[in-house]
Amino acid sequence: MASEISALTGVEAREPIRVYAGLESAPTMRERAALVVAELERTGGFERSVLAVATTTGSGWLEPQTVDALEYLHAGDTAIAAMQYAYTPSWVSFVFDPDAPVDAAAVLFDAIEARWQQLPADDRPMLVVYGLSLGAHGSQAVFDDVDELRSRTDGALFVGSPGGAPMWQTLQAARDAGSPAWQPVLDGGREVRWLSRDGDDISGVWDRPRVLYLQHATDPVTWLVPELLWSAPEWLDEAQRGPDVSPSMRWMPVITAVQVTIDMLGGEAVPARHGHNYGDVVTTAWRAVTGDAGLDADAVERIRDLIATYASIPPYAE
Repeated sequence: MASEISALTGVEAREPIRVYAGLESAPTMRERAALVVAELERTGGFERSVLAVATTTGSGWLEPQTVDALEYLHAGDTAIAAMQYAYTPSWVSFVFDPDAPVDAAAVLFDAIEARWQQLPADDRPMLVVYGLSLGAHGSQAVFDDVDELRSRTDGALFVGSPGGAPMWQTLQAARDAGSPAWQPVLDGGREVRWLSRDGDDISGVWDRPRVLYLQHATDPVTWLVPELLWSAPEWLDEAQRGPDVSPSMRWMPVITAVQVTIDMLGGEAVPARHGHNYGDVVTTAWRAVTGDAGLDADAVERIRDLIATYASIPPYAE
């Protein structure tokens, strides 16, 4: 991997560290989290410039394009830690064991944070959290609110958050007047921002630590909520409708919820910029949250182009 990063970016790279504990690694979540911390110690993960605590999807999967984008941007000087909490697709986990991703995310983050806090304050890696889909739900639930999230981390990236995530719901409800549901603005973007497509404007004052949501107007994972059965959603209002939402789509009780449920089953099997596929924007997202290894603009563009090609890889079951 280090040689591939160097060949693409033109800078000397390190071998990225990836630590993962499967369900069979230990009997309990706490024991699995302890294994992750021990492995981070053994491999030097706490000595890297960026340490990402990732919450997996229901099947125990991490999205390759998001993982690789972070590693390329930081020339491999990264450690990514995760652990499995289920074998089943995300929708099965959410229906039958909704506490599992929340509990797993909290146990893993707490264990890593405890060791991280023991390091000298001026010699710690940047500590960031990441989650896709049900993983985004779990990662957000570790923290009571954005203030706690920003006080305990150096940044966060949540990709395709489910609409049932409490933090997401709170932030959406508090968005600035006039901003659409699919791409909110909150407090002028000072702490939290939403990004949909590469090229969206993310200029202006954005304090660190930065919290960033990747969100599409056509992502069924985000918009499928129980209220869709009996209430028309904001994202179908003509004034708020996203550019890729069909103009002929109208809300109908029950029927629209069924349509979005069907869409969710193939939410990743669509081109980037739509649905649950964020391959065109994850490079920009990570760079906004974590910076990079001092790469020039051409190197960043090459990374972006490479990661965008991942959209052609058949998606795994979440």
